[in-house]
Amino acid sequence: MRFLLIVILSLNSVLARSQTKIPSKDEVTILVKPEGRLTLTDANTSCEKCSEWWTINTDSLFFKLDTLYFYNDVNFTIGDALFCQAMRWEFYKKGAFKFYGVSQCEEPPKTTIETLRVKDGQIVKIDVPDRFRITSDANGTYIELLSGSKVNEIFSVLETTKVDLPSLKEQCIRLTLLRCKLD
Repeated sequence: MRFLLIVILSLNSVLARSQTKIPSKDEVTILVKPEGRLTLTDANTSCEKCSEWWTINTDSLFFKLDTLYFYNDVNFTIGDALFCQAMRWEFYKKGAFKFYGVSQCEEPPKTTIETLRVKDGQIVKIDVPDRFRITSDANGTYIELLSGSKVNEIFSVLETTKVDLPSLKEQCIRLTLLRCKLD
């Protein structure tokens, strides 16, 4: 009987963790809208009219990984050696979008527009995304990055999570995305 109780409790724990709610189109839209971002009270925001999201790019991991974790607060990345090379997405009103590579561990820090990516083991030039749109269907919610009207990349939104900032007594939001294959 005791063994059965342990098995049932273990299964319940596994099932509870596997039932993550996928954010809706409206929830993701609110998160990436400039008005919906968490407001920073100091000068650490570099973009007053946009919503910034940061992810790791050490060893070009942004281009190599399928699952990406974006954070909406630059303070999450400061002092973390993994974030020496980062990617910054900026979402603006009316679907405008900017895509940067950031080198934070050098003085002075550098920001570049990323125009190259690794595809099938080769470095290729890409059209730089300048627009975004959020879509949804029965399978989930997606962030599409576009150059003009051409879709460059599609990311499925898997989860949003509040994360404690290690150095501050604040929280930021982690957006978990899965890179989708384009046809």
